[in-house]
Amino acid sequence: MATLFQLLGTLLHCIGAFLLMVVVAASGALPTPRADGVPLWVSVVCGILGLAFNMIGAVAKDRGRRLALPSVNELLARDHRRPVLLLRSFRRDNQRVEHHLRVRGNPILNFANRGSDLLTFEEAVVGLLQGYGPVIALGQPREPLPPLGAARAYVPEKRWMREIGAYAARAARIVVIADFSPSLVWEVKTLSMGQGLSKMLFIIPLLTSQEASRWYYEWEELRRQAPFLPQLPPTAIAFRFNAAGVVEHLECKASTLDDRLAGIAAFLAKAWAS
Repeated sequence: MATLFQLLGTLLHCIGAFLLMVVVAASGALPTPRADGVPLWVSVVCGILGLAFNMIGAVAKDRGRRLALPSVNELLARDHRRPVLLLRSFRRDNQRVEHHLRVRGNPILNFANRGSDLLTFEEAVVGLLQGYGPVIALGQPREPLPPLGAARAYVPEKRWMREIGAYAARAARIVVIADFSPSLVWEVKTLSMGQGLSKMLFIIPLLTSQEASRWYYEWEELRRQAPFLPQLPPTAIAFRFNAAGVVEHLECKASTLDDRLAGIAAFLAKAWAS
């Protein structure tokens, strides 16, 4: 079923792209012979259908990829390395980031591309973590399909604290996408006790300009409850505690996703070299 959805999505996206190319060619926006004989109503219909096929195709591919995700047990059965446990707020599970190929001078194709190649921030982070071990997380109860990113384990709500403790003990590393939901705050405060803090690496989520001031205010409020957490400069995108308990920051002034991911990848390589 997963493969069927992905093939269907790819087919619909190709049809949509072809129809939009007809519109672009008719407008003369491409360095190809202009299709002057195309009536206006044909261009309009092709444009509407092209966008529709493209968006439906993106939804189908997304569903196929989510259906193909292994559960935690399936992933650990085929990858015997110690896992990397991902902690995050559920509200960040489907945070999409713009990461697609732009076609210079063609706003129609750029708009169409938006639905096909967007990925979640978690998915981007998990792509960096997979080299260090299978990436696992607890899933949100009652969600119909797991989000893209870490493999999910679903447990009864009454047992989640015990289960997260068991997974943390088993994990070689713990990565936190820092946020302020009550459950995540409990996880950070509880798992940081003893030697747990040296296993943890914190990543600052992608923040809009509207979110940033509120996020840093809430971070300072959290530090009142957990004084071991450091004060963060505005350019910080990750930090960790080394074996001596000293905080090491990663700062990045560039705002693009690729720059952030490259910085985090280098930070991980240095932090987890041993």
